[in-house]
Amino acid sequence: MTHTYQKTAHRSSLEILQEEAGAKNWWLSLPLAFLAIAAGSLISGALSQWLLLPSMTDANRLLLGMISLSVFLGSSLVLILLVAKFWERRSLASFGLWKEKLGFNLLLGTALGFFLVLLAVGFNLLGGQLHIQVEKQFNLGIWLFFLVNFFFQALAEEMIYRGFVMNKLRTKLDLLPAVLLNSLLFAVIHIFKGGTPVLYILNVFLTGIFLSLLFALTDNLWLVTGLHAAHNMIYLGVFGVIGAGNNLQHGSFLQTTLSSQANPFLAGSQSEPLSGGLIAVIVMALAALLTAYLAKKKQVFS
Repeated sequence: MTHTYQKTAHRSSLEILQEEAGAKNWWLSLPLAFLAIAAGSLISGALSQWLLLPSMTDANRLLLGMISLSVFLGSSLVLILLVAKFWERRSLASFGLWKEKLGFNLLLGTALGFFLVLLAVGFNLLGGQLHIQVEKQFNLGIWLFFLVNFFFQALAEEMIYRGFVMNKLRTKLDLLPAVLLNSLLFAVIHIFKGGTPVLYILNVFLTGIFLSLLFALTDNLWLVTGLHAAHNMIYLGVFGVIGAGNNLQHGSFLQTTLSSQANPFLAGSQSEPLSGGLIAVIVMALAALLTAYLAKKKQVFS
């Protein structure tokens, strides 16, 4: 198996995984990931109940929620890494985490994430769905808090869903079922957020497919992590897109809200603006189709 994205002196992450752990117990990757995520949810829930909720106000709800999410994903990742290290004897290389061109791949992923958000925001803006204004009291400290949390959350999710689940599934299954199964898990976990629109879940599922195909194409989890983190950060920290009931604490460059004539089907609802709308779904679907085309052209599916 060769790298299709950049020439490297090492084998692919899948080849390394085949050598280190093989296909034995490949089917356990999904239930193990689900159990780790469930345990992480219990840990973050206990922390929120004992430490965060008593001090939560309308002003700091978003910040404390992000801390809780980082604890949830961090706890889940630690459990996954323990399984990978002591049961499967896997190295980080089998997750697609390479030292070569680390900074370049993060920056490239960031650029791709920015481009995707720009498309979604741009088409909504052209359709008169949005109102954007400059944030006049920008808070750099809050912005950096968002940046650190989004990067950590994206890295944890990519290591769990793409590095652990998808690569393990690929030791036995073809690429397409491995992509669909890990993306389905990715979407199902987001359902537990509660009150999420159908289009938002579809968007998450398509995002999972896109990120999975991109990982298969590049075999570089840093690039995928950079894109994932930038996608979330640019929505929140640049454009200031946030669901109703949350306070950004001036941690974005812009303030973006749905216009008075916005169509909820196209632009999303007040609870899930943009990401819960058809325009964002179409943008992500096109990104997934383009990546699938490139993967097929590079014979990644074979």
